[in-house]
Amino acid sequence: MTPDPLALFIKAMGVLFKAKNSPAIDPSALISESAQIAPTVSIGPNAVIEAGVKIDEGCSIGAHCFIGENTHIDKGTVVQNNVSIGGVGLGFHFEEDGSRLFFPHLGAVRIGAFAVIGSGSVIVRGQLSDTTIGAGSRLGNLVNVGHNVQIGNNCAISSGTTFAGGARIGDDCQFGIGVCVNAKITIASQCKIGMGTVVTKSLPQAMSVFGNPAKPLPTMGNF
Repeated sequence: MTPDPLALFIKAMGVLFKAKNSPAIDPSALISESAQIAPTVSIGPNAVIEAGVKIDEGCSIGAHCFIGENTHIDKGTVVQNNVSIGGVGLGFHFEEDGSRLFFPHLGAVRIGAFAVIGSGSVIVRGQLSDTTIGAGSRLGNLVNVGHNVQIGNNCAISSGTTFAGGARIGDDCQFGIGVCVNAKITIASQCKIGMGTVVTKSLPQAMSVFGNPAKPLPTMGNF
């Protein structure tokens, strides 16, 4: 007997149906000569890897991905198809005459070990510091991470979630589908954010919230 039969079943499927493909770089991928790519990395068709990128062992980069300059992806991370990492964001400053002055993005992106970045997601490079995704964190499809966002370790972020620039997320947080997180706020570790929630203010540790604007919902379970 096992207290968690579903977990045992998932582990068994992982052993029985584990992909046996050898790491390979598709010949159509465009890779800068200054990029550092470990021998065990797989890179799919039409991916673009810019100068100064470092991709560690065991990573998988899907088809049609863009990895911008100086991005570092730690070991074992999976980047699924059509992902953009390290491009520039929307940041600008209004001058006195009302014209928009684009803010240079001089930072980079740092992604920790064994993370997963879902298809169609966008992770913007930092402006004066780096945008970071912690080890073991998993982003669903079509997640948008703005400049200078910091996401902690082992977070689970469902599809369609958006993080505005400068938001800080602690470890072990869970986000439902379509969450919106305001700029420059802090969501402490172990928070649970229900689907469609709009988080406008910082949250303390282990808070569960739902709604627009976000309100406490202590009975919320795991996603």
